[in-house]
Amino acid sequence: MTQNISILSDAATQAKANGANHLGDFVSWDTESVSVPRADLRAAFAVAGAQFGALIKDVDPAVALFRAKATLSSGADGLVVKAFRSPAKDTPASIGVSRYMEQPGEEGVSLTLGARVRVAPNGTVVAVGRPDGTYDDDCMLRAQAIAALANHLIGYAVTADLSLAAVNAIRMIGGVPLRKRGGAYFVPAVFTGAWRKLSDAVAQACGAHCTAEAGGACVAWEGGTFEPTILELYDSPRAVATVAAAASSSFEAELSELTGDLRKAREEGFTKRAPLVDRIALCEQLTDRAKLYESVLAGAADEIRASIDAIKAGLELELGAYDAGKRPGKVTAAA
Repeated sequence: MTQNISILSDAATQAKANGANHLGDFVSWDTESVSVPRADLRAAFAVAGAQFGALIKDVDPAVALFRAKATLSSGADGLVVKAFRSPAKDTPASIGVSRYMEQPGEEGVSLTLGARVRVAPNGTVVAVGRPDGTYDDDCMLRAQAIAALANHLIGYAVTADLSLAAVNAIRMIGGVPLRKRGGAYFVPAVFTGAWRKLSDAVAQACGAHCTAEAGGACVAWEGGTFEPTILELYDSPRAVATVAAAASSSFEAELSELTGDLRKAREEGFTKRAPLVDRIALCEQLTDRAKLYESVLAGAADEIRASIDAIKAGLELELGAYDAGKRPGKVTAAA
């Protein structure tokens, strides 16, 4: 990646010196140990527009509980963490922390419940004992750790949340990945200002700082690291080829997925109306995005637009058929 950036940087410098036009920006970022109040990160994204702030979503307590479970369920201490398939009616989600014990010989194993972690009526996650109030000390310690992490995830955005929101922001401004695994993106020139403003605000919001001290030493940190990389790209042959290949690959992937969705709609049908409406809206977004890449895609832009139009028309027919109740798998109730 470093070598590729160096090559693009050299090409951009030469192209700019020769009076080339600004195509857009190469952008990427490094993140580490991000832990920022969701409200603060939402405000940072919103400097580029309210629609970007909406990318930092609130987390349902049950989702936070299961994310915390996935992070803290493993260990070599003989404890097993499993979700209850049918939690009590007073909670939407609950997990148990049990002690794993092998029986003599090959008679099997046993699990003894030692503590539980539940979503409380007030929306917080709490660690509690067995239904009779007793608990296993080690199980309770694990349960308390899971509850603490879950509550943290409710209030704070972590690295995964930030990375997902940043990728979605790139998509919203017409950006495309420069490699299949992501991590590097191209943003069209018309939107580079929005990304620069957003990334600067996010970097500031993620600046790590101490939130609690004990004995003169920091014991709790808030923030982390968000280090954006931005490189201007100009219309040199190398840059145009790089952007054209990335844009073509991105459009092909999304069109392939939409084609599969249209096939499903025709053969199986959707049980709700909303997925069809969402996919039609996505076609409209792809049409707008294709306009941003006309200068680099040349004749391929016409083919891409034609494919989008054909898929959109097919989805609109299926939506009409859905509303008329003429497709399998449909329900007549409103979505």
